[in-house]
Amino acid sequence: MENKIININTLIINRRREKNCKCAIPCYEIDIKNHLVYCQNCMAVIEPFEALIQIARYFEEINDSIEDAKSYRNELMNYKPYLREAKRYEQMMKQKEMLPICPKCSQLFNWNELVSMGNKKFYKEEGKC
Repeated sequence: MENKIININTLIINRRREKNCKCAIPCYEIDIKNHLVYCQNCMAVIEPFEALIQIARYFEEINDSIEDAKSYRNELMNYKPYLREAKRYEQMMKQKEMLPICPKCSQLFNWNELVSMGNKKFYKEEGKC
């Protein structure tokens, strides 16, 4: 009976084998004639679908970086430091019982008494209120 049992070993599955290419950043080379993809760093054969997925992920990261850079650029273009002070003044103006104090003479005055603005270059420290 032992002589009648035949092992069929035409196809064996090896589930313990690691990937051929272990490069952190593989550099792909495409063999058009044999329809294969190689890593130029270690010359390992890479499954074409896996190479395609890695390339797609790489370009997704690049596109995400571009979008981040665009949003940062727009944020910088729209940044206006004087608006921060204007918002602070607006918050102070919302307090109905409070009035501003002149930094020179320390006297109270109404917000609507502000009539104009002056050029910072021509401002003199010795000016009067």
